[in-house]
Amino acid sequence: MSYRLFLSGVRRLKEQLFTSGVLQHRIVNTDVSITLEEFLKSEGVVKFTEELDGTVQGFLDRVHKSWLTPLESAKLVLTGGGCELPMVKDLKKKGWAFNGQTLHFELAKSVPDEVRDKFPLDLIREYPSLAVALGGSLPTVLREDSTLDEWPGGTPSPGSLTRYQTTGI
Repeated sequence: MSYRLFLSGVRRLKEQLFTSGVLQHRIVNTDVSITLEEFLKSEGVVKFTEELDGTVQGFLDRVHKSWLTPLESAKLVLTGGGCELPMVKDLKKKGWAFNGQTLHFELAKSVPDEVRDKFPLDLIREYPSLAVALGGSLPTVLREDSTLDEWPGGTPSPGSLTRYQTTGI
């Protein structure tokens, strides 16, 4: 199915809409056009955005409350062909409820500096889409059977030391 969509030009039309902000196309004997703003307000896109938000919030609802401190500095890593979509990028603008507090995620760079500094522009341009394939091909893919339900945290501070003997031991 996706191959047929590619051949039909749908992907090219979507790219035109998202890069130029407007799509004008002739269908049979009729010229049609839509702006990016109109598209983003359409029923299907609004529903998709709500489902995306619900998925992120649903994930956070299942995370143990001990993860609050690490999540305060968590970065959102967006990969794949849709990572540049406005509704996906807007995830960083939202406040997410977690353990009675509101979290805000910072976006990780779409292309790591190591890649940007060492590889040609053609690869850098495609990297967000390639990152999914690269991650899936790694021999050390995350193992969900060894995840930590609760955050053990760092070593707790021993508190103030009233006396610390340095001689005569």
